[in-house]
Amino acid sequence: MLLVLWLVVFVIETPYGASTIEQYLQFIPVSGVRHDIFFYEHPGLRNPIEIDATIKQQVRIRIVEHLNELPVLRIHCVVAPLDSTHELVSAYLCRRKSTHDSDECIDPKTRNVIFGRVEFSANGNRSSGYTFSSRLPVKDELLDGFYFCKYHNRNGELISNFIEIQDAYYYHKRMVRRPVKQTEYLPPLSINDLPLSLECGQTQVSEELPSWADAAFPSPFMWSFCDVDSPDGIQSAGCMRRVRQTSTHVTNYFESYVSPNGTLVLYKRTTSAWKDMGLVCWSHLDSSAVYSTYFGGSSERPKLLTYDSNIPFVGSGITVLSPLTQRITVRIGPRTGLKLVTKYRSTPEYTTVKWTKDGRRIPPDFPGHSDYLLKFPDLIRREHSGSYNLLVENGNDQVNFQFIVSVVGPPEVIRAPPPLLLVMEGENVTFSCQLDSFITEVIYLRNMFFYVELSYFRF
Repeated sequence: MLLVLWLVVFVIETPYGASTIEQYLQFIPVSGVRHDIFFYEHPGLRNPIEIDATIKQQVRIRIVEHLNELPVLRIHCVVAPLDSTHELVSAYLCRRKSTHDSDECIDPKTRNVIFGRVEFSANGNRSSGYTFSSRLPVKDELLDGFYFCKYHNRNGELISNFIEIQDAYYYHKRMVRRPVKQTEYLPPLSINDLPLSLECGQTQVSEELPSWADAAFPSPFMWSFCDVDSPDGIQSAGCMRRVRQTSTHVTNYFESYVSPNGTLVLYKRTTSAWKDMGLVCWSHLDSSAVYSTYFGGSSERPKLLTYDSNIPFVGSGITVLSPLTQRITVRIGPRTGLKLVTKYRSTPEYTTVKWTKDGRRIPPDFPGHSDYLLKFPDLIRREHSGSYNLLVENGNDQVNFQFIVSVVGPPEVIRAPPPLLLVMEGENVTFSCQLDSFITEVIYLRNMFFYVELSYFRF
């Protein structure tokens, strides 16, 4: 995509006594800070998260856990040295809580840089800029927001790229406060029950997820089988005690999927030999809660869950259990865990399936797919956008599941414009900036709107 912008800069006379060399604001790289990482995940970070203003695109920080140490964020907004006549008039660190909110900007020269309970120290001066540091108060409050530097001197304004914080841990803590469900007792399972959906606790309206949460939002819930060997183990507490000792993951016995809200879908049996067990939904964020427990039998005569592989499939044709068309949005970046999921029932012996992307075979970088699920690569890129289809055929019966996948994210600069252009009064200049993004009528760069003609975009 090629974006052409017009820029006019007027050259004026230098006042008597001022510097004869005009100094324009320009961020400079900080030694030791990496410029090729655009995604961070906490925990797992032993060192502070250090980002400087010369990074080429928006940085995303996702907080998924709180262990012992709070994450430290350092934002280096250092500029090329300025003399006394060109030093910074204002040096703001700004926060925007969401894309729909206005900016809150604080200059360390006027007051302490505090946003709610997020406090930044500022180290620097008006001639070289500042480094803003904070120990992010995970758990104390919601940390979602965009942070950026906004500087101004006599020759203009300079704004850094955004740093986005996604506080998944905050939403996970709200989700695990949901009420638990009473133990449920299921009849013997067979191929006729699959796919089977099982709920994890009781969901609540207060668990509404943020706007940035996409189809790949991580779930705080886990499902495990418990292998109990005594009658008193056939209860919620006994099953959970066994899970803490030896956890048996659901995937050992079933192809399965867990949605962000914790719902488990069992698809079909694996080749592992079946053993009667109990099934629980739990979370490491609240070790005292068992959200759902499933056994066989009844409340009067509880038993372990059983699966009878000798029961044949009953029925003909294809029974559709999920929408035929789904629209999926996912953010560009690593560790998404995105899966496209369908639900249907069909006679296994006579059923054939075929996954395609935009009418062609699934690209080779996809790690795998089954009769019901398509797993995406660990690193989601823009080229993963497209139309994905699962064609299910059973004799003369045919069903097509379609997924419209949109990969979104901040524009990426492929070829940047010149860092500085001087134009004589009355003249103008043309330059190009190549971006990797989606077609739009308006582009928002450095807090300025540019209305773009579609003919200027080239793919």
